[in-house]
Amino acid sequence: MKTLSTSLLALALACGGAAIVAVPAAAAKKEEAKAPSYNLSKPVREAIVAAQAAIQANDAATAQAKIAEAKAAAKTDDDRFVAASTLLDLSRVTKDEKQEQEALDGLLAGNRLAPAQRTQVLVLSGQRALQANQTARAEQLLAEAIQLAPNNQDAVALLAETKVKAGKPAEGLAIFQQSIAAAKQSGTKLPKNWYDRAVNIAYSAKLPQQAEALTQEWLIAYPTKDTWRDSLVIWRDLNKIDADTQLDLMRLQRAAGAMKGAGDFGEYVDATYNKNPGEAKAVLDEGVRAGAINLTANKSLGEINTLVGQRMGADKASLGKSAADAKGAKGTARLAQNVADGYLGYGQWQEAADMYRVALTKPGIDANLINTRLGMALFRAGDKAGATEAWSKVTGPRAGLVKYWTILMNQGPATA
Repeated sequence: MKTLSTSLLALALACGGAAIVAVPAAAAKKEEAKAPSYNLSKPVREAIVAAQAAIQANDAATAQAKIAEAKAAAKTDDDRFVAASTLLDLSRVTKDEKQEQEALDGLLAGNRLAPAQRTQVLVLSGQRALQANQTARAEQLLAEAIQLAPNNQDAVALLAETKVKAGKPAEGLAIFQQSIAAAKQSGTKLPKNWYDRAVNIAYSAKLPQQAEALTQEWLIAYPTKDTWRDSLVIWRDLNKIDADTQLDLMRLQRAAGAMKGAGDFGEYVDATYNKNPGEAKAVLDEGVRAGAINLTANKSLGEINTLVGQRMGADKASLGKSAADAKGAKGTARLAQNVADGYLGYGQWQEAADMYRVALTKPGIDANLINTRLGMALFRAGDKAGATEAWSKVTGPRAGLVKYWTILMNQGPATA
């Protein structure tokens, strides 16, 4: 799984007698006319000018001494703010984290930062606190940044990361989910790495409900082959599912075009070749075409390929009589289901749907399983309304699975 990387706007300094914190280019034009001026006392101004000259000359020792003079002589908010700004400039040269934090604290202590600038400083200071494992302080700083700029993605992402690092992954995921919902409401979508990171957190924290919701949003926003495969593997790993549900998950993975490697194809074949030779043969052929399976090199799959090839003719020919028997008074739910599964494996979607409906009329059926597969068959037959109706009746663990099927039905298979 990929992790989220956040990018922060650099806090540059423009020097000219007094230091000011730079603002983003888009905001700079708007604020140019109202850029603040600073009324510095003479001792502070002289010390700052000397410090800035020393910084330009890479003379960190002199710069630090002059900044200390300025701080000692400071009497006004402007004096203290410019001294802190210059110290931040020096910390860029010295790479001294303590200097940087002292400078950031000084900038935040006064009221000389414009809202956009204060947000930048809060985000950077919050990031530094997070890096130092000061999660309570990071939460406080980043929460204030979000109050000033609710749509600041850096602040939101860092706050979510802070919650996770503080041992509160559910709260961190709630922040990601709120951001995703807000983006959808505004007609936009967040960067893919946001979804990657949120899903990674949910998976690592073993939070199945959040993982299910997030992977489904992930698929809607970025329906790639890897996203499909990862989403289904995560859902499988975080939920206790039986062999039948696992099979229907593999069917979904295949329908989404997200099969990958001999392992995926081989597992699917192992689950189907005994009962559904037609389906196993179709999966084997697909794996060979994709270059994922070499039937000569893989003796086990080669033998299964020969076996199902020999059985398919008789198996397919028997379905008609079995279907008639299942519809009769003595027909059982199990027989109807088996026939329906056979039709499903051969891609005879409407026949499969008809037999799943027969199964629903018989006692002793697993209605959630049958309605899952009825919806699958109807979807593949082109009856989206019928599929939706069948899936709406599914409850329990399979309810999550049919949500993924619904996403596939609504937007199609993986894009790349």
